[in-house]
Amino acid sequence: EKGSFVLSGRRTYADLFLKLSSDKDINQSKLYFYDVNLKGNYRLDSKNNLYLSGYFGKDMLGYSDVFRFGWGNAMASLRWNHLWSNRLFSNTNIIYSDYDYRVDVMQDSGDFIIASDIRSYELKHDFQFYARPGNTWHFGMDLQQRRIRPAQLEAGEGASVNSLSIDPRSAAELAFYASHEWSPLGWLKAIYGLRVTGFDLYRPAAGGQYLTLEPRASLNARTG
Repeated sequence: EKGSFVLSGRRTYADLFLKLSSDKDINQSKLYFYDVNLKGNYRLDSKNNLYLSGYFGKDMLGYSDVFRFGWGNAMASLRWNHLWSNRLFSNTNIIYSDYDYRVDVMQDSGDFIIASDIRSYELKHDFQFYARPGNTWHFGMDLQQRRIRPAQLEAGEGASVNSLSIDPRSAAELAFYASHEWSPLGWLKAIYGLRVTGFDLYRPAAGGQYLTLEPRASLNARTG
């Protein structure tokens, strides 16, 4: 009674039927996708719990030895839930994600590859405070770091295109936020808050920074 986990996976098998074809180009083609999911939780003690989740998936499409197109995503997150009191608790999240795609083109004159990817890391610390029924505060911080490789083309000898590489971009974003959910009456609820965000593009060196303030508010009423 301390924890649990689940691990699952799946894959399509359409490509197995392609191998039954007498056409050489068809039976050497690729057509499938697969993914793996993981979820788990563990209770450290009465006030601390850990939650782990992960995902990895890949898609592949290819025709004989002419071209192949593959793309996929990997994601993992670890969350720590801590109960400070019977009215205050927090969630600390560490999140990683990586998306990429790749195109392989095979030609008699020469092969070439096109590739791109987006990778990000995130640390989020979120609090919820239940002052009393109908009066809840949410506040915390969110730090993200991203690296984007827009495009890279690698051309082999004799290819009909030239090699090209666009420098990766890296940036960081830091945000602080707070909101208040207030329900003075059973049929009326107001939510308002403020988010302060700073952004810095630090690679390439000629980057830029900006700061934004985002006030947010909503009013909900229920009748009947």
